[in-house]
Amino acid sequence: MKKLLLLAVFSVVLCGGTVEAKESRGDFDKRPSIEEMKKHEEMFANKLGLSEEQRAKAKELREAGRKKMEPLMKQKKELHEKMENLRKENMEEFEKILTDEQKTKLKEIKKEHKGKHFGKRYHKGKKGKHDKKD
Repeated sequence: MKKLLLLAVFSVVLCGGTVEAKESRGDFDKRPSIEEMKKHEEMFANKLGLSEEQRAKAKELREAGRKKMEPLMKQKKELHEKMENLRKENMEEFEKILTDEQKTKLKEIKKEHKGKHFGKRYHKGKKGKHDKKD
């Protein structure tokens, strides 16, 4: 019975963090800085031998593309927040069925695994280096 309960606890803890772990591997969390992007764009333009006219048009296209993506990025952020809230609610509901002793064990389990599977961002609630501060 104890092994089954422990397995259930691990499953809930791990499943709760899996969404965040997968989410944090997204391309947008690994974006280069603005300076790095400009450097990359310049190198790319040089390798292709783009004319000044082509460079200007490419810049316009990038800016237009970013504007088109803004609403999608906002939706992504909103969905992520909703998912995180649901994960927290699920964990709160799960903890309600635990005894005090089991809650203590759960805290120990979380502490043991802190940072091992999900990264600092998940456990400490910190924003990634590219997230905008609210």
